Amino acid sequence: SNMFKGCYEFNQPISLPVNVINMSRMFMDCHKFNQSIDIPNNTPYTGIGSPLYDYYHSSGGDCCEMFHNCYNFNSTVNIGRNISNCGGMFANCYNLNSPILINNDYYMDNCLAMFANCYSFNQPITLPHYILNADGMFANCTSLNMAVNNSSGGISAAKCNSMFVGCTNFNQSLVVTSYNYTSMFAGCTKLNSPITFRGSTYNGYAIFHNCLSFNQSVAVSLSGLDVSYIFCNCYNLNSSVSITGSVRNMNSAFANCENFNYPVSDTILSSTSIYDMTNAFRRCLSLNQPIGISFNNQTYVSAFQAFQYCTALNQPISISNVTFSNANSMFYGCSSLTSKINLNNIGGNVLQMFRGTNIVGDINISVRSTLNAAEMFSKSTNLNADVRISSLNSNSYLIFNSAFANCPNLDSNVVIDNNFQRVLLRATFSNCVNFNHPFTVPSNCTAVTSLFYNCRNMTSTVSLPEKFNNGTTGNFWRNCPVSVENGTLIFY
Repeated sequence: SNMFKGCYEFNQPISLPVNVINMSRMFMDCHKFNQSIDIPNNTPYTGIGSPLYDYYHSSGGDCCEMFHNCYNFNSTVNIGRNISNCGGMFANCYNLNSPILINNDYYMDNCLAMFANCYSFNQPITLPHYILNADGMFANCTSLNMAVNNSSGGISAAKCNSMFVGCTNFNQSLVVTSYNYTSMFAGCTKLNSPITFRGSTYNGYAIFHNCLSFNQSVAVSLSGLDVSYIFCNCYNLNSSVSITGSVRNMNSAFANCENFNYPVSDTILSSTSIYDMTNAFRRCLSLNQPIGISFNNQTYVSAFQAFQYCTALNQPISISNVTFSNANSMFYGCSSLTSKINLNNIGGNVLQMFRGTNIVGDINISVRSTLNAAEMFSKSTNLNADVRISSLNSNSYLIFNSAFANCPNLDSNVVIDNNFQRVLLRATFSNCVNFNHPFTVPSNCTAVTSLFYNCRNMTSTVSLPEKFNNGTTGNFWRNCPVSVENGTLIFY
């Protein structure tokens, strides 16, 4: 251990003794060292049971960080049988591109960051049958594009987190069995080969994040909860994806998958336990599939910008049984969206949820609790849909301020029932210059300021609760022809 550590100029041949056990950091920071090494078998087999049995009944050899920071190292290393710890063994060996032979066919304890930052390394590697920790094993091996597998033709490890992260040239088929795949291929910008996952993974976070070329069918089975960023920035992805298990976190899962257009409701959004959909499909420019999400009465669900700028989307939208902590801008900028909308048993914050859409199909909303829907459909140039909003709970509030503001082509029936405890309608129809339908302000409405501001063609009847017959309506009809005098404004 540490025998030549920090000997910056050292570069002499070395022969290791047969029974050496601890070689950790032996040549660490030997910047000029460049000699071939045979690392002996740590413990000879006892002949009792299998070789795997022998491993468990012996102390495996330690090569942790053995060549760490040997910047000029580029020689063959023959790693003997029963070496258990190779963590960081060649980390930062920037020039390494010689064969590395691993003779341990069965089990290795630690390969954490074994080849991390070996920018020149591009050699095939035969792995042990099973590795306990392969996290970051080839991280930032930017030249690597060779087969990496065990004698069975796959990778089997308890942990594969960031195993190939930043391997920008890597493009090999793999069969992987593991419990942890976090960021396994993140930044593999040329990867476009089949990847098969066997068994359930606890964490699917960012597995293919920034795999710009990737376009392969993938099936992920979760025993955990997180698939956030799993395909984020996979611009070319347009293959079937199946995610099964109790998914809770989908934050940015498919964000910027500009070519993706596969069904999502049954294969991706089938989990009823989702709590975070923030940016999940944001800027999936080609996505045009029905969106149906039936939650399990969750509260505090975030769907902020979940489908924002899905500019090809024009399918029915159905969302039910949820209270959103933040569904603001969920479908903001879905400019092709004209299909019907059904929001059933919802509550929470949905500000600007459909801003910039062009819906002409029916819009039905039933509210379970307080719903903040301010600017919900605002600045939707061609929106012209019949709208019905009902309350499922007499204690619920509806905040509908500026909900249709600046929708110049809106001229349809808008009905809000009287079962709400309180309704706010400030500037709801402001600048809807073509709106001309009868409208009844709900009896429990408490604010109508600028309700029909600049609705220049509004000549239909507006019915207001009697409590507003006292000058408290503000300028709700400014630049609007309705008035008491011509009988178009009545109180009830």
